[in-house]
Amino acid sequence: MSKQKLVYIASPVRAILDRMMHIDDAHKEIIGAATEAAKIVKRAGHIPVSPVLLWFGVFNDYTDRKLLMRNCLALLKLCDELYVSKSKYTKFSEGIKIEIEWAKELGITEVQYESS
Repeated sequence: MSKQKLVYIASPVRAILDRMMHIDDAHKEIIGAATEAAKIVKRAGHIPVSPVLLWFGVFNDYTDRKLLMRNCLALLKLCDELYVSKSKYTKFSEGIKIEIEWAKELGITEVQYESS
């Protein structure tokens, strides 16, 4: 068996909040996207590390954005790989674009895993 890796999961939050009318539906979508990505990483034999699942309800993505992103960077630095959630909102996420750029700068590989 290969070594388990810590895999940072980049998944959309603000992109969903900005596009969905009902906050409860947005929260379900946010948690659902992060949870599905974590399951994919787990099935690949690695340890999922999701800021969304760790800090949902702790930080406000609007008022705490700078602090939240600094914390995400600190967490990303501890990880071996980056996995980007396959949500329909991913392409709209500025946060994910920043996380991908940070991963490149840190030499952290962006990986793709099968979703089934």
